[in-house]
Formats: sequence, C-alpha cells, structure tokens
Amino acid sequence: MKANIVEDIGSGKIITKIEFFKGPDIVKTETVNAQKINREVEFTGEKVLVVSKDNESPNGAYIGFQRGASDTAWTMSNSTSPHWPLGSVTPEKTPGTNLDAYPGSKIKHRVDFNRIEAYKSDLYPDIPNFKTKVLDTRSQVLDPLNETKLTGADANVKVLPNRCDIVYPLGMGQTDDSTEVVKLEVTTVDHAYIFFTQNYDHEAYFHKLPAGNAAMMYYLAAYSSVYPF
Repeated sequence: MKANIVEDIGSGKIITKIEFFKGPDIVKTETVNAQKINREVEFTGEKVLVVSKDNESPNGAYIGFQRGASDTAWTMSNSTSPHWPLGSVTPEKTPGTNLDAYPGSKIKHRVDFNRIEAYKSDLYPDIPNFKTKVLDTRSQVLDPLNETKLTGADANVKVLPNRCDIVYPLGMGQTDDSTEVVKLEVTTVDHAYIFFTQNYDHEAYFHKLPAGNAAMMYYLAAYSSVYPF
C-alpha cells in the first residue's frame, strides 16, 4: 500500500524525520531534513476485521392497510418498497358485522437500511472510526463476511421486539409480534437491504375513519444489523 505524504511546516523550520506508528510501535521512519516533504511512502498492509455494530433502524417501519367506506375487506396501502405475498387465511369478522377484523395475508418486505455506527476493530480499540475508503470492498471478500446469520452470538440481523417508539401516520407503537427477519443483504459499506415477514392474521393498530366502513390498520417493525468488513 502506498500513501503520498505532503507537508510544509514553514520558512525557517526543518522536518527532521516522520515516524509511523502501529499502536505503540514505530513501524517506519522517513528521514526528511527539509522544510517540505512531498513523497510517496510504501507500507506493508495487514488484514484487520472491522465491524459496525448495533445499527438500529432509527424510525422503524410501518405497513398500512385501508378499508374503504363501502368495503368489508382490507387492502394494503401503496408501498414504494418491494414486497411479496406469502399466502393468506380467511379473516374473522368483527363481532356483529360483516367486516373483516384483519387483512388475513402474510407478506415478505424488503426495506433499505443505512449504516449509522462507526467501523471499529477489537484489535485496535483506540481507533474510534475506520474510514470506509480504507476498506476492501471486493465482493469475494465481503460476501463471505456478510452471509445472513439469524441466531446465536454472531447473529448479524435481528428484530427489535420491544421497540415501542415506532412512529406511523396516526400514532406511535411497538414492533408487531409476528415480525421475523429472514435475510440481510449488504450492498455497500454503508447500505443493506433487510428482508422480513409479517402475518396479518390479527388486529393491530386500528383507526376508524369518518365515512362508512372506512378505517386504517397499521403493523410496525424495527430491526438492527451488524456490518462486518
């Protein structure tokens, strides 16, 4: 690895030498004995695993279903995020009516997830933030490190079941109990997709609207991930 060192300390001053440290140890010394330096310096690199831990979705996600004034069934509201149906059950009726009490569907969703926390290394705890420009972003390096792990101490993506500050258009609430994360797909050092499923076979956050049968129902989700590089 090569780096260009450029420095000018001003007239009447001399740079005698520049020392490069790895932890407490000097690993390279460049003798200068001049006011200025503009020199390419070569270093021997070392592979270091860095990890961005505890990235939590700042706002969580909500999925809305709507029922029209003359409708009896629920329809998922327009969504800009990709989603895939995974089957359905016949909904129960709200007692004393012919209105479906819940949507009855199961859906897989894909959401964007941006890195928030700094990259750090257990080997060098004194370095607070490894810059992304020094990371090896080749797919043959990244892909094995970022395979989805859903369980155990090395899980890299999970649901936050107790998150209760998820804001949706008509209020605030908690992650739905049916939420299951199924995949983490890291696309860059700063971005990933999270895939999760939810079962809409129960009532969630219900809001009656003024006209006829009109109403909204919201299901909420929150998650966290780890980015190892």
